[in-house]
Amino acid sequence: MTVLMPFHKVWAGNVIKPESSGSNILILDSNDPWPKGATELQDVEIDGTASKVGYSYLDVVQTLKKKAIEQNANIVKITEKIIGHKNECCKVSAILYRTDDIHKYEREFSWSPDRKLNWDDFSGRVYRTQGEEEAVAVTYCGFGFETNTVTVSNKVQIMVHNSFRKDVSWVIPSERTPEVLEHEQGHFDLCEIYTRKLRERFNDLNVTVYNLNSVLAEAYHEVGDEYKARQQEYEEQTQNGQNRLAQKRWERIIKQELGETEAWMM
Repeated sequence: MTVLMPFHKVWAGNVIKPESSGSNILILDSNDPWPKGATELQDVEIDGTASKVGYSYLDVVQTLKKKAIEQNANIVKITEKIIGHKNECCKVSAILYRTDDIHKYEREFSWSPDRKLNWDDFSGRVYRTQGEEEAVAVTYCGFGFETNTVTVSNKVQIMVHNSFRKDVSWVIPSERTPEVLEHEQGHFDLCEIYTRKLRERFNDLNVTVYNLNSVLAEAYHEVGDEYKARQQEYEEQTQNGQNRLAQKRWERIIKQELGETEAWMM
């Protein structure tokens, strides 16, 4: 089963590539636990107030990731951040770390073709809400977007991504079977497919500083509605993964659609 989490946070398109975006670098916010056991490398500070055109939190995070790449770090622990009016003029202090395994420090992560879900990713407390009475596992995932600070003199940059929340996704211990995990992977794969569809939709829009908010919000909600309906269809036709014939059919469909939308993968 999946619980859909629409975000208004994160990244895609004009289109930032993984090698430049630092997709393999973990950002820990100021309220996230410290990465105990990781090797501390360097203190850094980013002052967005020096930017004449405005410097958003998105811009700051991208700069931090570039600094992490330069120092061969794979964890950025934000220690302090000051965000001004409309998310502008952001000042951030952080510490760069290196570890052999970033997965043990993450609370959430984005979809990757090289990383399939495993039961360690379902670390949340079992908590059934209305409509989840028959669920044996729940996947919390969703997608969203963020823009840079836009003025008449700089280019609109949109970033779209998705996220799987480890801390609230859960499974009943006795139901940790390969079949149940395959079904939950299908939910996350559908999330990735519609993340890509949103990137493509945004790319086709004529976005300006004047229509930015209304145009992006409309497209986001349209794709979001399509996504929710598709997840519900997957759940109903597979009977929460219990109909193995339908489950295998859906896995073929999802694999095909991942291939068809590969051009919009982060």
